[in-house]
Amino acid sequence: MTFETIRYEVKDAVATLTLARPERANALNARMLEEINRAMDMAEDERFNSFERCMRHRDEFAAAVQAWMGARTLAEIDAAFQAHGAPGTPVKSAADLIDDPHILAREMVITVEDKELGPLRMQGVVPKLSRTPGAVRHAGQMLGESNALVYGELLGMTPQDIEDLAARGVI
Repeated sequence: MTFETIRYEVKDAVATLTLARPERANALNARMLEEINRAMDMAEDERFNSFERCMRHRDEFAAAVQAWMGARTLAEIDAAFQAHGAPGTPVKSAADLIDDPHILAREMVITVEDKELGPLRMQGVVPKLSRTPGAVRHAGQMLGESNALVYGELLGMTPQDIEDLAARGVI
């Protein structure tokens, strides 16, 4: 069996490791392998301590990585990779992102008061531009809330015309 991308079940999530996709410029290379091996305490294993040997023993490497990752949570794996400068980061779910400190600091998720629902968490303005930053003014308007503006001010209809449309169920 030859692996390009290995999918691992970890205690509380799923992780992947890309072994060979040089055409994508994101393949496992010698430096990354050294960092990953240090993070997973496999740097002394003769089968994996050089890029060439690791590629010759791909299946065994995949099994060793699966055993190591399978015994840990995603947070433990991330901490080990961070401590050794190994490439990798958790892929966050929407549930993870909604409370992520960085996402909140960048106002990518905001809380807006809704007339019916109360406080409503929703996406903020993306992208953030310095001269025209944008703003979320409301979560959405009530049905017909802008009728006077649209039909009256923008389209020039009289209040009686608007009342007539409403009475006929048009608006």
